[in-house]
Amino acid sequence: MEIDLTFALNYTVRTEVPGESAGGALPRYCYPKGSAVEGTKGMALEITPNSGSPWLGIFGQGPKNFLDGVYAIPNGHTLCVVSSGRGYFVESAAPEQCRVKTEATRFARILPEHNMLILSDWHTLIAYGAHGFLWKTDVIGYGYSEFTVERIAGNNLSGKVLDYRDQPAQWVDFELNLITGKHKGGVDYPSN
Repeated sequence: MEIDLTFALNYTVRTEVPGESAGGALPRYCYPKGSAVEGTKGMALEITPNSGSPWLGIFGQGPKNFLDGVYAIPNGHTLCVVSSGRGYFVESAAPEQCRVKTEATRFARILPEHNMLILSDWHTLIAYGAHGFLWKTDVIGYGYSEFTVERIAGNNLSGKVLDYRDQPAQWVDFELNLITGKHKGGVDYPSN
């Protein structure tokens, strides 16, 4: 599991939660619905807001065996939990405020110098900042794309995307403007 809490100013996260009985004393939220009684299979986290009581979150897994991780959002009080690809955004002091943002998260990266979190799905990169959604790229990859970040210079990100259409798969370069979300390069998306 990846953990990057660079922006976690107003809460702490404990990833090693004791067994079910030990967490019984904490208020419990099972996602994606946020109820206390919905299914319990998924990633268990204990979240403690600086100005509130700790609570236990059970984050249901996505449909595929993808990324698992916990990432801080740049506002200091929201966290992004990715459980087997399903990306949840939850308020640390208000666990009933949770939204599913992605179903197939394959990549996550915090860029502290740009005050953003970047996630990828199958084909695109999506950026979130202190006030929420910033941008979503047009298609950069095709199919089961994998992304890497090679270099960041100023407001430009240089990366690679794995193109599985040909065998063997090939890494293809792309350049991304971190302010606008516009890119050059990547995999040509087939038109109908």
